[in-house]
Amino acid sequence: MSDFYQPPSSNVETPVREDYQGTPWKGILVGIVIDVVGSTLVTIFLLVAHTVLMMQLGQPIDDIADSWQNMDFYSLQSLVVHVAAFSMTFLGAYFCARIINHRVYFYVAIYALISAAIGLLFSIDSMYTLGQNVALTILVFALSFMAAWLHLYRQRQKRR
Repeated sequence: MSDFYQPPSSNVETPVREDYQGTPWKGILVGIVIDVVGSTLVTIFLLVAHTVLMMQLGQPIDDIADSWQNMDFYSLQSLVVHVAAFSMTFLGAYFCARIINHRVYFYVAIYALISAAIGLLFSIDSMYTLGQNVALTILVFALSFMAAWLHLYRQRQKRR
């Protein structure tokens, strides 16, 4: 007989399935949306913050607009924008790998190809040279594979 003063108990934990395999199109789509929308929003935020800062320092609005239209690839301003945009690329690739969770490197390569193509389409009329666009494309692939590796590494750590 059970103890009258003991509250009832039951196992209410939901088991976590680490071997869940999502659909590839969903993972790639979520990754691309995170990449494109996140990069756009971060760039807009940086544009507004830089404009407000320069206006506070007394710069004319024409000089501020020229600084964004004629941005040097090797400037600090360009570096900050690229780091912010590539962090969204990494995040998108990580979520792509996490959602799909099988044949991770293959599907992340497809994600990187689509992401790089979108990046090249956005930079058709930009002031970047062919070599700079190639370097940025290589960086997209490198960051995407690093995100896939991080996902697989974290899975191995959880299994231990």
